[in-house]
Amino acid sequence: MSEQTNTPYYIFIICGDVPMMIGKTGQYVRKFPHFHATYGGKEVIVSINELDVIDGEIPNKQLKMLLGWAAFHQEELIENWKLASEKQELFAIDPLK
Repeated sequence: MSEQTNTPYYIFIICGDVPMMIGKTGQYVRKFPHFHATYGGKEVIVSINELDVIDGEIPNKQLKMLLGWAAFHQEELIENWKLASEKQELFAIDPLK
């Protein structure tokens, strides 16, 4: 039995010079500040500016915790997005505990 972690992670995908989201089918979907988080094998994509779920789902309790974490770290997420846009090295953001 594998151990599951409750810590979300985020991934920025860079295509050419522009950060963007690639859908599960591999097709271009959108380009805007967002991050991905997983929990229990499910994934959610959240806009950084509005802190709204764009796609996917995770259990409601974990989603509320994730959105609280994102609100607390919103400035850091925005800064990392800007760094990703400029192909700069990203800095670590404290995980959800």
